[in-house]
Amino acid sequence: MLRKERLLTALKHQQPDRVPFVDYVDAEIREVFAGKKDYQQWEVAQALNMDGVFYEILPPVFAHIKNVGGRKMISEGLIKTPDDITKLQEYLPDPSKASFYDEAKKFLDENGPSGLALIARQRMGAAPTILSLGVETFSYLLFDNPMVIENTLEIYCNWSIEVINHLSRLGFDVFWFYDDIAFNSAPFFSPQTFKQIFLPRLKRVAECVQLPWVFHSDGNLLPILDDLLSLGMNALHPIQPEAMDIEEVAELYGESVCIIGNIDVNLLCTGTPEQVEELVKFRIEKLRHNKGGYILSSSNSIPGFCKPENALAIGRAIERYGYY
Repeated sequence: MLRKERLLTALKHQQPDRVPFVDYVDAEIREVFAGKKDYQQWEVAQALNMDGVFYEILPPVFAHIKNVGGRKMISEGLIKTPDDITKLQEYLPDPSKASFYDEAKKFLDENGPSGLALIARQRMGAAPTILSLGVETFSYLLFDNPMVIENTLEIYCNWSIEVINHLSRLGFDVFWFYDDIAFNSAPFFSPQTFKQIFLPRLKRVAECVQLPWVFHSDGNLLPILDDLLSLGMNALHPIQPEAMDIEEVAELYGESVCIIGNIDVNLLCTGTPEQVEELVKFRIEKLRHNKGGYILSSSNSIPGFCKPENALAIGRAIERYGYY
């Protein structure tokens, strides 16, 4: 079975030849896996025994950016008042320009012949809204002026819809939406807030998606998961082990959605290859027959600070234990 076919089969809630493996790999560690500085994305995925490769096209967050240890980190959000929303509209790149997608076309040309699933890494709009406001400002505005939140979310959702429509015509296979909306303990907001403010706008985005798609959010989504799944995604990622029990999620929702993830990032950074292989084996044994499907992935991504030998151990373990 071709790698692309394997991933798409699982996303359609059907049984492939083996459990697929796919993950986003931080740019700073890719050349370690490719074995050279001048690499193609497919070479990184192939070295890790993955079934898909990502192209990132995220809306910029309207916030201060800090450099921490050589990594760019989002700091304070810049939207404080209704007047700042106009600045956001001017800040975002124009997604209607054909030239905005030149890099996406180049990615498809370079990686298309590889046989890997071509994944567009996008956002629906929730995460950039919260980050552009900042958690503190967002929390105050929920009570003082929720219209600022709603208008900001509208702008980001409209931007995403435009991008989705363009990317869908280029030849991608999967959309993977990264919209973190939860702490480890609970969502960033009440179920009522999610249902009233976020859900209607995210549904507009979801209705435009014509390809198989994955929703990503770290943290504990259980209090809002029934409503979240009404968006109709094919799969849910990453089922963070510190926040949710993946077997509980599979038992409650596994018939309707493919489960992705749960290989602990902390173990990838601090453990041994033997420990990683054992965890992969355990997860496959427990979840391979989930009715909605199971796709192997980390509990977030393959970070630049993980041990390369541990990431490589996932690919070896899935080859050993992942076949049906």
